[in-house]
Amino acid sequence: MIRTEALSKYYGTLQAVSDLNLEIATGEVFGFVGPNGAGKTTTIKMLMGFVTPTRGRAWIKGIEVIPGNLPALHRAIGYVPERGGMYEYMTGLEYLSFHGGFWYPKPRHRAEDLLQQFDLPAHRSIRTYSLGMRRRLLIAQGIFHDPELLILDEITSGLDPVARCDILQMIHQLQREGKTIILSSHVLEEIEQVCTTVGIIQNGRLLVKCSLAELVMTGKSLRDTFMAYVRGGIAC
Repeated sequence: MIRTEALSKYYGTLQAVSDLNLEIATGEVFGFVGPNGAGKTTTIKMLMGFVTPTRGRAWIKGIEVIPGNLPALHRAIGYVPERGGMYEYMTGLEYLSFHGGFWYPKPRHRAEDLLQQFDLPAHRSIRTYSLGMRRRLLIAQGIFHDPELLILDEITSGLDPVARCDILQMIHQLQREGKTIILSSHVLEEIEQVCTTVGIIQNGRLLVKCSLAELVMTGKSLRDTFMAYVRGGIAC
């Protein structure tokens, strides 16, 4: 689904991402973890075409991420940022229908189905939604056009345990539906709960990518592995 080759981004002398070589297979739930400023969000923005790499290349579904290909790529990707803006004066149904209109000529039925699926009130103003409800609405917006790839950037940040559990259950369901998912998160426990593979990044360098099943077989926790790589600065 995703392949990068020496993907790099520098801001002057600041190394945000350096020589990232990464492959994510179709159907994977990939957990992207690292300290603050490690390069996770910059990588995601390069995959989305929001940020131009300093050097290197990236492909999604075999299509290179370059400006001329972005309309086709964005039809295959759902992107949910940590802090997505919303028109809070709209109801949930109005909001989803408005955004869905960019994909479908008659989006109302799709919006109604998603609101029911995600247990969201259709006719309440978004300003009355809790933080957890808003995050569920953002995910509904992200999958409105039924993308094959879903990118979730710190989607559980700031949520209480119940709301976080709801989001993780949604991720499980989306995986069962065949979506490939990238989950960027600081919460290692939730990565262990929902992801099939994990990549650890620090100072813009990918230190390791491995399956969670491999970690279980070694008897190590993700937290122990994360701390060993980050503190040691070991590169794969």
